[in-house]
Amino acid sequence: MGAKGQMPAPAYNASNPDHAAQGAGWSAYILPYLEQDNVYVTLGLDESKNWGSYAPNQMACSTYMPIFRCPSDIAPRKFDANGIQDRVPCSFLGVAGNPTEDDGGDFDHLDGIFYNRSEVTIEEIADGQSNTLLVAESLWVWEACMDHWYIGSTNIDSFSGFDFSEFMGSTASPINHWKRVGDLGDCSANTINELAFGSWHLGSGCNAVFADGHVDFLSDSIDPIVRAAIGSRAGGEIIPDIK
Repeated sequence: MGAKGQMPAPAYNASNPDHAAQGAGWSAYILPYLEQDNVYVTLGLDESKNWGSYAPNQMACSTYMPIFRCPSDIAPRKFDANGIQDRVPCSFLGVAGNPTEDDGGDFDHLDGIFYNRSEVTIEEIADGQSNTLLVAESLWVWEACMDHWYIGSTNIDSFSGFDFSEFMGSTASPINHWKRVGDLGDCSANTINELAFGSWHLGSGCNAVFADGHVDFLSDSIDPIVRAAIGSRAGGEIIPDIK
């Protein structure tokens, strides 16, 4: 929660080149709260097209920060991708909610805490912070188009941003869906896998952080209705045991 009483925007693109913070992800905004202010102050969040190799923000995208990496994650330490050299994969996605399984769809009006340009306040989390997901683990499998990152991206730094799953996931997708069904074809067909939460832990499930800060393990076998309910911030659902 920032100084303005709002959650950080999970991804920020804009309709004009003068809008601040084009292409920044939620992980960029929380850097000062993670004792990474030295990285945050290097970011150029007031200019467009600044995420590619040799651009102002490449150094931040290539700075390895263990807090964004689960020890069980098998993703490479760094990877050249989408025009950013030595980019560091991320093990976590913000929770956009449950209405979407489409990576290129409307990410501006979702029912979770994190959606494009969102600035959700505590008051807007009507379901209760302890009942609402904030961030959860995700699988990184480049060959299956399941790539997740931190800080910022060349793929969302314009109004026509199309790859919001670099920073956000959806509870519409079953947990660890890719581990159970495998690749579904090309990148567009694999969207349901890329938006899914999951992990490489020996247990069948993934860790998730709720809006009140507590962490719980979500099983692959969680009831789909419950999974959707904890993804929304104000759905009015009664949340049973999530185990």
